[in-house]
Amino acid sequence: MNDIDSAIQTVNEGPEGPSVGAFFDLDGTLVKGFTALAFLQEDLWRIGFQRMYDLVRDVIALREDPDRDLKTIERAAELLGGRSVEELDKASQRIFARRVAPTIRPGARDLIRAHLSKGHTVAMATAATPFQAKPVAADLDIPHIISTEVEVIDGRLTGRLDGPPRWGVEKAKGVQAFAAKHGVDLTKSYGYGDGGEDEAFLQAVGRPFATCPQPRLEAFAKEAGVPILQLPDPNPVDLRGISGTLGALWVFNAGIVTAVLAKILSGGRWRAVNPTVGYATDLCLWVAGIDVRVQGRENIEAGRPGVYIFNHQSNLDPVVIGKLVRHDFTGVGKREVASDPRAWALRYLDVALIDRSDSASAQASVNALISRIHDGESVLIAPEGTRMPTAKLGRFKKGAFHLAFDAKAPLIPIVIRNSGELWPRTSVVMRPGVVDVCVLPPIPTKDWRREELNDRVTEIRALFERTLDDWPK
Repeated sequence: MNDIDSAIQTVNEGPEGPSVGAFFDLDGTLVKGFTALAFLQEDLWRIGFQRMYDLVRDVIALREDPDRDLKTIERAAELLGGRSVEELDKASQRIFARRVAPTIRPGARDLIRAHLSKGHTVAMATAATPFQAKPVAADLDIPHIISTEVEVIDGRLTGRLDGPPRWGVEKAKGVQAFAAKHGVDLTKSYGYGDGGEDEAFLQAVGRPFATCPQPRLEAFAKEAGVPILQLPDPNPVDLRGISGTLGALWVFNAGIVTAVLAKILSGGRWRAVNPTVGYATDLCLWVAGIDVRVQGRENIEAGRPGVYIFNHQSNLDPVVIGKLVRHDFTGVGKREVASDPRAWALRYLDVALIDRSDSASAQASVNALISRIHDGESVLIAPEGTRMPTAKLGRFKKGAFHLAFDAKAPLIPIVIRNSGELWPRTSVVMRPGVVDVCVLPPIPTKDWRREELNDRVTEIRALFERTLDDWPK
């Protein structure tokens, strides 16, 4: 049995170039469960409970017996009849962010990245429709999709399929046709699938992996000598995770209370809070069973006082950043956060809450932050503005860059690799593990010009992307 590290090593040691293909099944392989169920749950009000129940039952039965009649896939396509492509594209993005993104298997992104770095032709091969497949492929940087096509006339779906469902032998045929069109040598290519319906597809490539296999495929793999690859389940919930989360939250809240009291008793002196921050975040992560593996730790102090920017995918991120920066810093949030009872301590700890609807108030808040930087405090900002549904970077907003420019303070990029795997934004439970962090060298802003800010934002976001794509060894 293989784990993700050995699978990536196999890819790294194998042939390179676009003539080598890497084909990934979707449901059960790249994600845990079925993307179709996510769409059905979202559409329950329209299709009705009984129809949804019948279809879910048939989908599960089809997975258990891949040789069944494929009318199930046709009935699923009928449910889409009459809807516009534009409507479904928007719905698929919403459903992906809310329901599908948390089910992406840890390690899948790194495996795909390994293939892309070798110059392989990477494609998703799935019985799902393009509306299920496209958001996942885009998030994982998979450039090609082989899927079950649906008929579209005048921008609307007819409820009929446009060609065979890519299931069983038809998936293998789809992969073979794609390989012929793109000059891919299947004898040198990789395939990853989980179900009995993937037997023909995996037999079509020279380097198959039965990935998180269902019982039928597992039996086939053992008999045929096909390697079995186990990817971890996304955010498994167990007693250790529950107890660690409860303990960490207690420690974190106790630390906040202590910090507030220290500030009040010291007459409002911020530096009275400093000893609390480091110890509270250290203890919080220790109780949760989470370690932080840091590269470039020396850059944390080299940029003070400055603007620390970090990519944001998890509620774990502020704790990790607090552990690293430790002292003499503040954060930035939206003014609306102040009305949240859970954020009661923010006003006591001088977190800057900016009212974007009032430009004069927002500018006054920014001016106060500039003064605090000049007085020796640093500022923590997530330029994406919110937690992302996956590890893929969102668009960077310009606020942090304007602040650093106006304060003539350096930007210190902190790249967080995998916190979302340990505490996804849709989960209430963290799991033990290691968060990888890379602190990049401070970026001076003294010589910047205001008209260059858009280019600077693009450059620094690209720096984050390069670091995530090619993690420093």
